[in-house]
Amino acid sequence: MCNDGSSAVYYFRKGYNPELWLMYLQGGPSCYDQNSCGAQPEWATTGHEPPHSVYLGGIFSDASPMFADANLVWVAYCTSDSWAGDTPGPPGARNLTEVALGAGSFAGFPGGFRGQRVVAATLQSMRTNLAFGSALSTRLLFGGCTPGALLHLDGVAAWVRGQGLRPEMVSVQGLLDSAAVLDIAPLAPGQPSLANLTQQAYAYVNASGAPSPLCTAAFPEAPWRCLLGAEALPYVQTPYLLAQSQFDRAQLAYNAPRPGASPASAAYAGGFQNASRALLRGLPTAAQKSSALYAPSCFAYCTSLSAAFWNTASPGGSVPRLGGRLPPSQPAQLSLAEAVQLWFFKAAKELRLEDPCTGFRCGRCHANNRAGKHGEPALVATGARNAGPILLGLFALLTCCGCCLACASAAPQRRAGGRSLLRGGLAEGEDTPLLPRQGVVSVPKAAL
Repeated sequence: MCNDGSSAVYYFRKGYNPELWLMYLQGGPSCYDQNSCGAQPEWATTGHEPPHSVYLGGIFSDASPMFADANLVWVAYCTSDSWAGDTPGPPGARNLTEVALGAGSFAGFPGGFRGQRVVAATLQSMRTNLAFGSALSTRLLFGGCTPGALLHLDGVAAWVRGQGLRPEMVSVQGLLDSAAVLDIAPLAPGQPSLANLTQQAYAYVNASGAPSPLCTAAFPEAPWRCLLGAEALPYVQTPYLLAQSQFDRAQLAYNAPRPGASPASAAYAGGFQNASRALLRGLPTAAQKSSALYAPSCFAYCTSLSAAFWNTASPGGSVPRLGGRLPPSQPAQLSLAEAVQLWFFKAAKELRLEDPCTGFRCGRCHANNRAGKHGEPALVATGARNAGPILLGLFALLTCCGCCLACASAAPQRRAGGRSLLRGGLAEGEDTPLLPRQGVVSVPKAAL
């Protein structure tokens, strides 16, 4: 259930290809104490009266030849926990009516924080109600522009195996957009760091069950660090494509508002790029042979849901082509869409695009005209389910920098032409519509 006790919601659009699936977790602001939770926007806490349809662009766009025939699943965010929490509401409460009759609440939210259960229930509903995994060879690209996608990726792959579906029948890969949260001190002295807020959130929403056991074994004294993408990424076992700007807009705008506006903030932005590169230098790890990296030098966040999915270019790096690797004298100029095409559909190995330029916003962030304008929306149907996603890495960032995160990854609701639209930082006319369903799926804690 959502924070307010209402049923969680996911949206679905049936595709013509039963073997191809795209599942995406919506991002949004997170909270870590009573004050920050009290400041949460209503849309991030409720599934009550969901809009009939949502309109999504970027990777969801009908203009995409990659996923035009895919089954699309969009899991709406309503748990204020970056999909990482698992706290109870009032004892025995299973729906809004029972919550209203129950006594008390957790942190002001009668439904508690149940992001983990929302993800689990959505997967179960996909299996039971949408026939996910029934095709002889099913491929799932699971992702989101939220740290929660990183935390859940190995769990989704494990869930598939737990359903008795063999890897050759159902394969899982991850698109981790802006998931690498860094532990770096803010520019202003005394300002809480994202690591500080993540540590608070870990206990507040009970995220102890979210991180990978491999990661927590590496940090036995501070398991909360595994909610930071910078610490968790080396331990991911499922193949992933990490799309990470070297100037992550959400993190950088929190740590140094108006980066580049003063000599101090410009110097800080340069240090942030260096810290990003130091992390990305070791990713994917030697053990993550099927994973890939896309790291432009842009001031960007949540590229996969916007027109930048088609238009941002990242030069340089190791780019295998069907006819062999590009010579060093001919650096690649690929959009994120082209990187997904190579990695997910053409199984390109050693795909690594890391923009080598130095300096704030030095990349070709709006210059790739080869992609053209991709604009027609794609329609997807909604389904409401009680369940639970995971991830608290961006708690501080998403709470204290709610504007950036809400615009970039969560998207406010608004009316347009009599239809309710949910947009995530998308250009007008670039979206794809999805439709809703309502329903409750109970997931006991033992099943997580």
